[in-house]
Amino acid sequence: MTRGPASDKELRSEEASDLLSEGWPARKIVKHLAEKYGCSAQSARSYVREGRELLVEAVAPSDRAFMFAQVLAGLQQDRLDAKEAGNISAQVGASKAMVNHLKQIAHIDPMRDFEQAPSSRLLPRAHKDRSPRSGSTKPTRSSLPSKHSTT
Repeated sequence: MTRGPASDKELRSEEASDLLSEGWPARKIVKHLAEKYGCSAQSARSYVREGRELLVEAVAPSDRAFMFAQVLAGLQQDRLDAKEAGNISAQVGASKAMVNHLKQIAHIDPMRDFEQAPSSRLLPRAHKDRSPRSGSTKPTRSSLPSKHSTT
């Protein structure tokens, strides 16, 4: 089989991106593209990979980070609701979905997105004062003797 022009490849990747955004599973898109264009499954998987990258690039980094955090929070709530209802199967399902969601970090790089997004939108404010609480007996690092001190 001969290769098509680069523009065909771009169009097929864009079609894969559109189908992904509609919620189609990747395996169905591969089958659809292979049948529609008469290409190999390997080529169709390549279009889906590139389509996924196009889809990620189409969403602003701050929106990706917010959406990622929102989905994770929803999955956590689903797990807690299932636990409260005593539904172990749903609890395990929500836990698996959380794990699979977290695996997507490698694909969408939300850490970069979290760094670029306004922190007030994603995370609670951190306390600047890191001094020990009053009455704390735990020594601070600066109050401990140094290994190299001669006293």
